[in-house]
Amino acid sequence: MSNKRVWLFHEGNATMRDLLGGKGANLAEMTNIGLPVPPGFTVTTEVCTAYNEGGKQLPSGLLEEMQTALAHVETALGKKFGDASNPLLLSVRSGAKFSMPGMMDTVLNLGLNDTIVDALVQVADPRFVYDSYRRFIMMLSDVAYSDKFDNMSKHDFEHIFAHVKKELGVTEDLDVNAEGLKDLCARYKAHIVAQTGHEFPQNPVEHLLPQLDAARHFVYESDRLAIHRFDFPALVIHDERVAIPFADLLVGQHLPGHTLFQLQIPFAVPQQGVREAEHTHLHHRVSRFRQGQRPGRID
Repeated sequence: MSNKRVWLFHEGNATMRDLLGGKGANLAEMTNIGLPVPPGFTVTTEVCTAYNEGGKQLPSGLLEEMQTALAHVETALGKKFGDASNPLLLSVRSGAKFSMPGMMDTVLNLGLNDTIVDALVQVADPRFVYDSYRRFIMMLSDVAYSDKFDNMSKHDFEHIFAHVKKELGVTEDLDVNAEGLKDLCARYKAHIVAQTGHEFPQNPVEHLLPQLDAARHFVYESDRLAIHRFDFPALVIHDERVAIPFADLLVGQHLPGHTLFQLQIPFAVPQQGVREAEHTHLHHRVSRFRQGQRPGRID
C-alpha cells in the first residue's frame, strides 16, 4: 500500500487507474497535457481497502492529508474553502477502476452553508444560489446519509419539493421563485433534523468525511451495486474499490469571477422528465430489493 493517500491532479497520470480510479486517472492525464481542468485532488482506492479492513472506519490522518491538498487548490485558485467572501466550492465524484454506469453519485457545491449562501445572494442571482443550495442539501443527504437513516434519499426530498410546488400552484421547478426555493432549503434542513436528530452541517470541513464514508459504504453494502450485479451477472468485477476526485466547481456566469468549464459530449442529454423517470424507476427497484424481491431489469 502506498503511503500517499491523496494525490493532486497534476501528480498522477492515465496509467494509475488502479490507484486513482478511472475518473481520477483521466483528470490527472488531462491536467498534464494542458487541458483546462479545474484544480483538484483524488483520494485513492487504497483508502477504500483500508476502510473495509478497518471495521468500516476511515484511516486516521486522512482528513489532515485532504486539508493539505485542499490548501494547494485554494492557493492555485485564490479562493478559500468555507470563506463567505470568496468561497471554494467542490465537485465530488466516485470513480472505480472499472466502469459502473449509473452507479456512482455526484455531489456538487460541496462547501455551501447558510453563511456562504447569505453572502452569495448579495452578489449573484438569488434564485440560482438557493437552487444550488437545495440541490447540495439533497445530494449530500442522499449520498452520505440515506443508507443510515430512513427517508433521506433523493426521492424523499423530491416529494417535499413537489409539495411546495403544489402549495404555490405551479408544476415546473423553474416556476418556483427565489423565496420559494429559500423556503424549500429550510424545509429540507428541518426534514434532516426530523429524520436524523442532527442539524445539517454548517462547517464545510464536516462535509468532507461523510462524503468519503458514503463512497466506501457504496462499494461493499450498496443496494444499487447489488442491483448492478443482478443486471450484469456475466460481468465479474474483482476490484470494486473507488477513488474520490474532488475538483473546483466552476459554475459559469451566475457568480462573479467564475468562468465556465464545459465538456462537450457527443450525444443527446435526456430531458428532465426522462431523468426523473429513470431516477424513480431506480428508487422502486431499490425498494423491491430491500424487501427481498427481485429488483427487475431496466426496461
